[in-house]
Amino acid sequence: MINTNIELKDVFSAVTGGVVTTYILDSSHEVDANRKRPAVIICPGGAYRLCSEREAECFAVRFMAMGYHAFVLNYRVDEARFPEQFKEVAATIALLRDKADEWHIESDKIAVMGFSAGGHLCTSLGVLWHMQEIYDTVPTNPNIIFEMKLPTAPHQPKLLQIK
Repeated sequence: MINTNIELKDVFSAVTGGVVTTYILDSSHEVDANRKRPAVIICPGGAYRLCSEREAECFAVRFMAMGYHAFVLNYRVDEARFPEQFKEVAATIALLRDKADEWHIESDKIAVMGFSAGGHLCTSLGVLWHMQEIYDTVPTNPNIIFEMKLPTAPHQPKLLQIK
């Protein structure tokens, strides 16, 4: 397992905070050394005053048991103002897409989930992803942040499918 902390400000110059903790499953040469897996980014809650530990690693481990690579984003709180936390989520998505081959991630199967303030952060990014301040964070096409194939009615979207 790759378990490390990545300071987003060291990767993206437009981001001033945020730390991503990785929970990347090892690839087994006995099964399929090149197997790619879906990934989930977990944004803990904490009323934008803290990132709750009880909504972080325990969920990452649970997702790993289901075959996902998991990433916990400890976004900035207290002094951070809009849109700083949104930039951090966008940067995390871009980081995962950038490292998809190295970390064996299915780049079209990256989910973002959160609890309380973290849930607000995730759902708001789903609406505000196109804002200049958000996608300027990532020095590429804004679609790298939010890539969604909209279904035609009356079909329901399938966000993640594990084979």
